[in-house]
Amino acid sequence: TKYNIYSYNGTPYDASKPNKTGNGVFVALNKSRFFNPTLENMIQERSTQKIEKENPNFLAIRAQLLSGKYITLVGMRIRIGGKNEVITERKEQLEYILESFKDDENIIIVGDFNNGPHWEKESAWNWEKIKKLISSKNFSTPYSPKGTSWKYATLDWIITKGVSVDKESSYNKLHWDFARHYEKEYFVDGYQVPEGYFIRNTPTYPDHAILTVEVKL
Repeated sequence: TKYNIYSYNGTPYDASKPNKTGNGVFVALNKSRFFNPTLENMIQERSTQKIEKENPNFLAIRAQLLSGKYITLVGMRIRIGGKNEVITERKEQLEYILESFKDDENIIIVGDFNNGPHWEKESAWNWEKIKKLISSKNFSTPYSPKGTSWKYATLDWIITKGVSVDKESSYNKLHWDFARHYEKEYFVDGYQVPEGYFIRNTPTYPDHAILTVEVKL
C-alpha cells in the first residue's frame, strides 16, 4: 500500500479490536517520503500509553525522511466538554503537549486546538496568552490558512520547531470541498459555513475543514 496508517483514541492500539468509537487521532505517512517506516520504530511510547483524563487526545510519531532527517509528527485535539469546558483545563492540556515535546528538534504539532482568535475577550485564557505560552516553549506562532475550520471560527492550527511553514504556498488551504457530497436536508442537524457548504452533524460526518500546509525542513 501507499501509506502507513496509525490511529489512537486514548488507549493502547489493539489490532484485534479495530472498530472503536469516539474522538481520536489518525495519521497517515506516505511511504515514498520516509525510510522504512514501521510501527516499532515510529510510534513513541508516551503516545501508546493510556492518556489521563486531564490530557488531550494525541498521537506522536517519530519518522525518518529519505533525506536522513528525523521528524516528530504530533496530531492532537484539545478535549472539551464536561470538566474540560473550564478554560483553564484547555490551557493545561496545551501545556502538557508543549512540555512533552520540548526536547524534540524537528517537530510538527497540528490539529484541533479548540481555541482561536475568537477567544480574544476571554480574560482568563485568550489567544494572545496562548501564543505567548507557545512562544515560551520555542515553538512557532500558530498558523492556519485564511478561512474557517469549524462553523465561523478557526480552531485548527499548526505549530513547529526546527521546521518552517511556507506561508506563501498555494498548497495552504482550509478545504470544505468534501461537503459537496452532503445533501442539504432541513431536518438534518448541521450548519452552513461561510464557504457556502452545508455541514452535516448527523450522522457523524466530518465537521472540520481539511487543513493542508506546505512545510520546509
